[in-house]
Amino acid sequence: MRRLLALGLALLAAVSCVGCSRQAASAMSEPQEAAGGLFAMDTYINLTAYGPNAEAALDLAEARIRELENLWSVTDEGSEIYAANHSGGAAVSVSADTEELLRFALDMAGETGGALEPTIYPVLTAWGFTTDSYQIPAQEELDRLLKLVDYEAITLTDNTVTVPDGMMLDLGAVGKGYAADETAAILRENGVESALLDFGGNILTVGSKPDGTPWRVGVRDPDSDGTLGMLEVIDQSVVVSGGYPASFQLPPAGGYWPLPGLPRRSAASRVPDPCLRSSHAAGFPMTSRPAQVRF
Repeated sequence: MRRLLALGLALLAAVSCVGCSRQAASAMSEPQEAAGGLFAMDTYINLTAYGPNAEAALDLAEARIRELENLWSVTDEGSEIYAANHSGGAAVSVSADTEELLRFALDMAGETGGALEPTIYPVLTAWGFTTDSYQIPAQEELDRLLKLVDYEAITLTDNTVTVPDGMMLDLGAVGKGYAADETAAILRENGVESALLDFGGNILTVGSKPDGTPWRVGVRDPDSDGTLGMLEVIDQSVVVSGGYPASFQLPPAGGYWPLPGLPRRSAASRVPDPCLRSSHAAGFPMTSRPAQVRF
């Protein structure tokens, strides 16, 4: 009887050890997940990464995002963009990051004929998009402000930028994409092979999901609470530009209103080549050229 009892206990212990070993092996095979979030560049940023160094990598990435925000903020008196905007037309020295992003913004403005306009900030302010105090500006005010919108008037040479007096730069249309690419680079340098980076409408994926399947990104319908569809992506950027994050209803009047400086409708794009910056996929929510909106 004692022998049978001892044998039974030994078998139970063996089965338990096998179960523990399987659980330990399963735990070891699951990638370590780290998640972080912050409010920067006027949007909520959510970062999720997988790997043994994921948490440390996210700390480095968040510090880098803060560094870039401090360079490009339009309202922070210590930023390089603020200094350029309030220089009275004098030349201002800028960092390599600011020069690279500004040069890209100016190149994109030229390629799009001003559809992406980095000097549109005064018009955005007139509509209330920078203050959340939405209003419909008078045509006379828009006409006056649009005279201060001209990317070709910006001079950029040898880490020095000159903004004519009265004009203002705003790199918000491309800054998040640059920051997303910098974040992805930091994660990869620290051994992260799978990550999902959400920069408030700018989605960048590092590799695939940990199980090897594509990331699934929903595209919101700008005219409803639903989605237009789902995109499956691996090592790609998905960028959406829409009016729903910051918008207000025009008063009903009927007819068309052709108006330069009018907010544009929504757009979405996907960048298949991870070597291309996420900024290349940015939509153009505002234009200095005439547009028509029905209301």
